[in-house]
Amino acid sequence: ELPGSPSRLPNDSFANIRQITFTPEGADFDVTTSPDGRTLYFASTQHRPTADIYTKSVTGNTLTQLTSNPANDTMPAVSPDGKRLAFCSDRSGNWNIYVLSLDGGQPIQLTNSPTQELHPSWSPDGKQIVFCSLGEQSRQWEIVVIDVKNPTQRRFLGYGLFPSFSPDGKKIDYMLLGGERNTLRGFRERCRLMQDLGPKVLPRTLQMDRPNQATLESIAFEVWKSRVLTLELSKNRE
Repeated sequence: ELPGSPSRLPNDSFANIRQITFTPEGADFDVTTSPDGRTLYFASTQHRPTADIYTKSVTGNTLTQLTSNPANDTMPAVSPDGKRLAFCSDRSGNWNIYVLSLDGGQPIQLTNSPTQELHPSWSPDGKQIVFCSLGEQSRQWEIVVIDVKNPTQRRFLGYGLFPSFSPDGKKIDYMLLGGERNTLRGFRERCRLMQDLGPKVLPRTLQMDRPNQATLESIAFEVWKSRVLTLELSKNRE
């Protein structure tokens, strides 16, 4: 087949699946859609080893690069009004949460933690963002909520990974790994296990002290006592 031509995806048993991006080098990942379902936002390493954020219409061919920092920009999340994009980046030396106006301008850094903060998710009203943060004291992945207009006010909700608000904003779904796998030690052990599976699983840029997106995604397929849980916010307020 010619490069860039549509092809059947491996193990594809669904006739309605259609390939949207055709990246000759690198990889496209962390895809999310706009609230109206017409636009895709995703991270990609198609232009260099580190990831940037791109956008593309679901039906069109034009690809627009939204970030161009030498560091990694990953895990985009579109605000409910479709006007802002939250993402995580290691451009400050470690992973933090940023927000970019889709009307233009530079990203605004929301968190400035000495540890790692990843996977932003918007509340339905667009006023809050929940994410996971590697606790300085606990050394476990913690679920934290901040107010977008006042991000220095942080609220700890519990331990877990990949938090996301429910559509009604009353609950947060997240993943909790079994045993020590929710700690930094367990996280690194899982990283090493996935790294042994070869370059198709993790990129060459993997750094064990600065977990990258491919590493986190591998945990989503954890088969060792992982659980998907729901936290009711009304029962967790201070």
